[in-house]
Amino acid sequence: MAMKQLKHGKATGVDGIPPEVWKDGGSVLHTKLRKLFVHCWEQGKLPQDLREAVISTLYKNKGDKSECSNYRGITLPSIAGKILARILLNRLVPAVTEEHLPESQCGFR
Repeated sequence: MAMKQLKHGKATGVDGIPPEVWKDGGSVLHTKLRKLFVHCWEQGKLPQDLREAVISTLYKNKGDKSECSNYRGITLPSIAGKILARILLNRLVPAVTEEHLPESQCGFR
C-alpha cells in the first residue's frame, strides 16, 4: 500500500533514488526492502541513510528574491525512509483514531 502511494516525478532525497525505482522495482526489490524494515523494527534502530534528509529552499513566487523571508524550507528524506514512514502512518493512524480520539476531535486527525 505504501509503495502505491508514491507519486512519480517527485524529488529524490539523499540517496538520489527516484520514487519510480521503488514503485516499479518489482517483487525482489520490495521483498528486500520489507526484510530491511522488519530487521530495523526488530532491532529498534534505523540505518543512518533512512534518518538523513536534504534541506532545500523554495522561492514562494512572491516578493523580492533577495529576501530570505520569501523562501520556505523543505525537507527531502530518502524515498525508502518515506516508505517506512508511510507504512507506520498507515498502521498507527487507524489504531489511534479508533481507540484514543473521541468523535468530537476533528483537528489533527
